Amino acid sequence: MVEGTIIFELYFEIDRLLNVAFSGMIEPLAVGDRVRLEDYICGGEVRFIGMHHELKYEVIGVALDDPFGDHDGYLQGTKYFDCDPQCGVLIKHVDNRGRLQVTPLHVVCC
Repeated sequence: MVEGTIIFELYFEIDRLLNVAFSGMIEPLAVGDRVRLEDYICGGEVRFIGMHHELKYEVIGVALDDPFGDHDGYLQGTKYFDCDPQCGVLIKHVDNRGRLQVTPLHVVCC
């Protein structure tokens, strides 16, 4: 069982390192870019890039194409961007494990 755990942890470390390396090869995101989000079934448009008012790290505000989001760009008393109800999400570009969460559509393969 210990060997399986080591292999599992090694797999995730390799996955993290590859994603960090890949994230350095893509162009920076800009407002207006079309993107794919890792944990959503639809794409969207970048509407905001900047600091979260409470968490103090950079977030990307995306207006989703379909209403699978959390808000309309207004969150906890702060207006980040405009979008339709339930179409807005704020997300980190790279998650805590180094995996890309937001990918420009021009770098997504088929």
